[in-house]
Amino acid sequence: MTDDSIDSDRREDVSAMNELFRRIRVRLYDQRVLAVLAIVCLLCIGGWLSYTVYVAPSEQTEQRVTDSWTLSGTVTHGADIRESTPIYDGGEVATDNESTADTVATVTDEPVYYTDLSPAVHGDVAVGYDADRSDNVTVSLELERVTRAAGDDVVYWSDSEQLDHTNRTDVESGEEVVATFNLNVSHLEEQIDEIETNLGASPGDVETYINAIVTVEGEIGTDSVSMTRTFRIDLTHEGSMYSIDVDEPLEETGTETETVAAPRSYGPLHTIGGPTLVAVGVVGAGATALACRRSPTDAERAWLSYLADRDAAEDVIVRVDYPVEHADCDHPVATVPTLGELAQLAIDVEAAVLEDVNQDRYVVEYEGGIYVYEPPADSGRGQEQEESRLTSSCA
Repeated sequence: MTDDSIDSDRREDVSAMNELFRRIRVRLYDQRVLAVLAIVCLLCIGGWLSYTVYVAPSEQTEQRVTDSWTLSGTVTHGADIRESTPIYDGGEVATDNESTADTVATVTDEPVYYTDLSPAVHGDVAVGYDADRSDNVTVSLELERVTRAAGDDVVYWSDSEQLDHTNRTDVESGEEVVATFNLNVSHLEEQIDEIETNLGASPGDVETYINAIVTVEGEIGTDSVSMTRTFRIDLTHEGSMYSIDVDEPLEETGTETETVAAPRSYGPLHTIGGPTLVAVGVVGAGATALACRRSPTDAERAWLSYLADRDAAEDVIVRVDYPVEHADCDHPVATVPTLGELAQLAIDVEAAVLEDVNQDRYVVEYEGGIYVYEPPADSGRGQEQEESRLTSSCA
């Protein structure tokens, strides 16, 4: 690549950049009212966002945990084996068939119990609390057996009885309050059959569960606490088997809070977006002021309009070394006011727009006639091209 070609490329790049700046300046001038409104909005929004972060950040109130305590409970259960079997012998698995009918085994925390072998189930519910500070705390624990038939949020019948009730005062943190239960599953089945016989129907699904009702009163932490919570322990009966199920843990957490003021934290929208909007507004204000320091001349507008038409008609324009003698006065010549109209004529007659590089004009030949468009002078370069183009004329 030669030095001349490099210089030519550089000049073209500079020219293209200058044309871009001129187009932007004219566009800003024409839309200066909207530009000013947009700049004002950017500065106001960006200034407000920046002000709230860096000048006068606001405070927010939040709840801070100062103390906490936990109420928790456990369930243990077991059953007595009423009949000796080859499996159970004194609470252990038998290795032979020498078990006697008088042997009674006790099993605990089994996943299932067998109604024929263990018709009754017993167990303990123990509750307590854990806190850093407490005083004069009373814990009440009541166990209630509930049997009912329900379905589709409808309770058809219900039967309940109190199994145990324990009330203790001055319970310390870490101590347990225990209540016991004893249920004869075989007897419950008989009760259910009797109720359904009396009703003459078996509506809904029958379920049996134990409600563990815990009441805590006293000074825990720095607050006075009075609360009641109910936990459910299910007795699931399927055929000749039943089980004790605790679906949800017997646990409750209490907290003590205080309201404190803390500086509000802001995200990137405020910390970055605010200054960015201000910077964009300042740059836009400078660009608009520079664009509006003088109004675009008619020559500038004509030149930019020509460039826009030149870009739009690029596909139908062919650069040629048009012979001067071919364009003399022997041919009728018609002048077209804009390059866009000349390009549309070329499309209509299926001809090309010839860019005459010798005389700096555009030509369309059709049926012996010549249609000519002469671009305006480049307002950025003065009138040199215009004067050069006017030196050629028909003799």
